[in-house]
Amino acid sequence: ERASPAEGRSIRTVLMVNTAPHANRRLWAPQRHLAADVALALHRAHLRTGWPYRHNAFRIGISHTHLIRLCQGVRVPSRWVAARLAQVLPLSDQEQERLMEEAAVPWRERIGVRR
Repeated sequence: ERASPAEGRSIRTVLMVNTAPHANRRLWAPQRHLAADVALALHRAHLRTGWPYRHNAFRIGISHTHLIRLCQGVRVPSRWVAARLAQVLPLSDQEQERLMEEAAVPWRERIGVRR
């Protein structure tokens, strides 16, 4: 079981702990996964285009590995990426709506930081 950093540690200590070579993710923030139905819809839409992952990823503006991970449901797209996916891939209106619901909220909005 992994817990949040202990009180009294500086942020630098916490960052050093979390960026160690053996620590591939933050200790206290579980990673979200894309809903299976949305991931399947993305994969099917990608196949309908008839283009390879690299080509579709270039048109969207992301790396091909990011697109593959989105289609596998391992990653959750940001709002910007979700909007680009909806523009480039042939998704139905329902699939586009569901994709936008699943899109990740930027961290600034989650914690209430204003620019």
